[in-house]
Amino acid sequence: MKISCYLLVLSIFLSSCRFTDLFRKKADVKETVNSTYTITVPVKATPAVSGDLVKTLKSSGIVEASARVQMISEISGIIVDVSVRENQRISRDAVVLRLDRKEIELDLAQAELELERAAAEYKAWKKMSGNSDDEQLKLQTGLKAAELNWQKLSIAAAKTEIRMPFDGIITGFTLTPGEFVNSGQKLGTAFNLDELLLRVNVMESEINRIKPGAEARIRFPAIQQKIYYGKVESISPTVESAARTCEVLIRFANDGLIRDGMYADVKIAAEVYPNNIIIHKDALLVRDGKKLVFTVADGKAKWQYVETGRENDYFVAVTQGVEEQQLVVIDGNFSLSHDASVELIETIPYSKLAARF
Repeated sequence: MKISCYLLVLSIFLSSCRFTDLFRKKADVKETVNSTYTITVPVKATPAVSGDLVKTLKSSGIVEASARVQMISEISGIIVDVSVRENQRISRDAVVLRLDRKEIELDLAQAELELERAAAEYKAWKKMSGNSDDEQLKLQTGLKAAELNWQKLSIAAAKTEIRMPFDGIITGFTLTPGEFVNSGQKLGTAFNLDELLLRVNVMESEINRIKPGAEARIRFPAIQQKIYYGKVESISPTVESAARTCEVLIRFANDGLIRDGMYADVKIAAEVYPNNIIIHKDALLVRDGKKLVFTVADGKAKWQYVETGRENDYFVAVTQGVEEQQLVVIDGNFSLSHDASVELIETIPYSKLAARF
């Protein structure tokens, strides 16, 4: 009987030990599971900034040189020197070509002699007569005619040198020494490509949204990853009857990559709203019909309800809920919850986002 009791007690003790060990193992497994499912979400964020919210108007057009001149010879003659090559950059007033001026120099020398003779005769008559009417005496002595003839030949002599009208290049220029050119003959086309003009058409329903001086952002499909900045120089006072558009002229600087005739897209600043807290649109979420964003603080995502105002293509003004310089999540925010652990893998400057076209 005693042995049976001892066996019963031993059996109960061993069973309790097994249950205790089992509960301990379950607790360890639960703790391991909880530790395994603590996830850190990688996110990208950008600071909320204070500034102007700008709405833009889109258009496109063709670029042209800010100055274009068809160069011609004003006199006839034989080319004795060509100083430039086609498509070469040339400075203003640089000599492009020279014509033979021997005959003009002879005529000019003779005109100088005639001018000296007439001047001497004028002085002699002036001294003898005491005539105070200089213009009448110049006509009588031939001095006036001699002066005009000398001036005319001097101008003709200067025209034997064809000069560049501005800094730029010449196209269509194929002349060589020895060729004869006629008065009025086309020599080539000079272009000023340092500054460029972009002509775009804007619908009459939107033309009053923009003003001269408005900033324009320009992108060329042929030039990747680069934005050019210009200003609206003028707006046509007339509407094209068929298309119902107005022509807008935009001036901007060339960095040497842009050619006359290239196609460009443009965004022109229309309405400008100052003094806003601005966030990127990718930060904005809607849950249960309410707008919210996630900010980042101390490795945690913070759920913040917001109210918004005006917006443009990429940004929205926040009227309540976000402060300036708070980091707002714009990538990785869709799966976040309040106080979720996050790893900030990139802080994107506002200027980089604003530079997107």
